[in-house]
Amino acid sequence: MTVLHRRVFGNLEQLKSVNFSYNPIMEMFFDSFDDLPHLKIVSLLNISHCFTMQQQIFSKTDLTYLEVSNYHHCCLAQTKTPCSARRPWYFSCFDIFPTPEHKTMLKCISTLIIVSNIFSFVLQAYSFSKATEKSKPFGVLVMAINLQDILCAFPFIVLLLADMIQNGKSFLGGIIGIPACGAG
Repeated sequence: MTVLHRRVFGNLEQLKSVNFSYNPIMEMFFDSFDDLPHLKIVSLLNISHCFTMQQQIFSKTDLTYLEVSNYHHCCLAQTKTPCSARRPWYFSCFDIFPTPEHKTMLKCISTLIIVSNIFSFVLQAYSFSKATEKSKPFGVLVMAINLQDILCAFPFIVLLLADMIQNGKSFLGGIIGIPACGAG
């Protein structure tokens, strides 16, 4: 079995457990398990580490246990559902950064980089107008380095924005697919 199609369990409303272990599953649709109100246990041991899935695929079920060998697959269930895999320190289903301290540190560093380089750029631009012909190339070089540093801080800003989107803290919220590829 490689694909779990939409509503594949349509007439099995009394199904309580299902075992997909050791199947080369490559794709699961967000509503594959919608018609299973009594589903309690799902086993996904040793399935492909790289498949397409949607976050909270079991949201319309009342799972009591999710058995997986890769923590990435724990993200399929609701946060209250116990999962067999241990969470690595660097991974979270809903946050790009593993701890709030990492996020705060990145905000501080990127702000410091941008503000100090803008200040330096403005200072150099001001002194450039009063500089002699000999010192103008140095001023241009410093301003170019400042611009480069400002541009290098933008990937940090992109990461912070991606974290906001992943947590649903923006107008782009909604169902966000989770890449399930990763070290097992």
